[in-house]
Amino acid sequence: MENFVEAARIAGVSALIDSVFFDSKNCVCVVNVASHVTEASIAGGLLKRAAHSTLGQYSIFGDFEHGERM
Repeated sequence: MENFVEAARIAGVSALIDSVFFDSKNCVCVVNVASHVTEASIAGGLLKRAAHSTLGQYSIFGDFEHGERM
């Protein structure tokens, strides 16, 4: 999760992250972003790219994904 936050910081979008937590029951990192950020926006794409490159399994914008870290 720290790698994700750092990747988001480098991309300039870390301020848009409301929360990040690990759901140990489902083995998934859940990312909640500011309500005005959409998946189709540039910022949303940057957040999704940061998650994909640093997290094994994650949920962002209501979708569950497998990242490169699997």
